[in-house]
Amino acid sequence: MLRLYAPLFISAAFILFFLTISFLFRSRRTPRSTSTWTRRARLARLLIAAAAGLYLITRNLDNLSAKIGP
Repeated sequence: MLRLYAPLFISAAFILFFLTISFLFRSRRTPRSTSTWTRRARLARLLIAAAAGLYLITRNLDNLSAKIGP
């Protein structure tokens, strides 16, 4: 069972890691006068990108499990 979900968790960890790094660097470059709504919009875009990445990974989970085996 762990072998089945290992690619999913590894891929999700990489996606979240790179999104977090990009969010940290992006927030460092923005000026202090950035409104709260702009920050929320950026965070929402990052969360949507993470959800889309996880959807693409889980959609192909059957193919990954077939390659790994039982």
